[in-house]
Amino acid sequence: MSEYVLPSSMTSPPVKALVPPGECQFTPEFTAVKLLERVAVSETTNVLRFATPDETKPLNLSTCACILAKSDLPKGDSATETEPVIRPYTPISTNAQIGSFDLLIKNYGDMGRMSRHMAEMPVGSTMEFKHIPPNVKKQAPFPQKKIGMLVGGTGVAPMIQALHAILGDNDDDTHVSMLYGSRVSNDILGVELLSKWEQLHPTKLTVTHILSHEPEGDSSAWD
Repeated sequence: MSEYVLPSSMTSPPVKALVPPGECQFTPEFTAVKLLERVAVSETTNVLRFATPDETKPLNLSTCACILAKSDLPKGDSATETEPVIRPYTPISTNAQIGSFDLLIKNYGDMGRMSRHMAEMPVGSTMEFKHIPPNVKKQAPFPQKKIGMLVGGTGVAPMIQALHAILGDNDDDTHVSMLYGSRVSNDILGVELLSKWEQLHPTKLTVTHILSHEPEGDSSAWD
């Protein structure tokens, strides 16, 4: 069991809440929105909840698709000069969530300028986002009846998005086999969510974990 109090987007049942491409609240122009909440879900990872531009509506992002985040960060070792840094992110929340969206962000420290900034930015401050046509990927519902997912770290986020569409549809008999690679068992992102979904949908989801740096004989995280 996790020692962290997880947000709703990491504990809720799968929900199919599809919208077609072109309806996302974010447009090709960057828009600043407020960070509403940051919740730690592991030693290195947080779920960041941002407001939508119109907080009376859901994000309305199609499945599967991502959004682009931008922030002006220090350039090199300069204390005065900045440069724009842009990174793509896939929300783990669905369009059933009104007024906000959740991002799963791992802090890579000095190796990840944007991730470190997002881990440290104050609640109430803003970040800019946009959504452009190339951010739209293969769309649900998917025609394949057997799908394989290869996952590592925060790469689970787009898979969670796709699983919402598959598992949240009672008429969809697609089976998903996920191979999920992590360093150690206590830092498997979304493990509680995936375990719950696997139990709820045993004929539709199978998850196999691969651990590269688990101490020999350490099984405490699986108790």
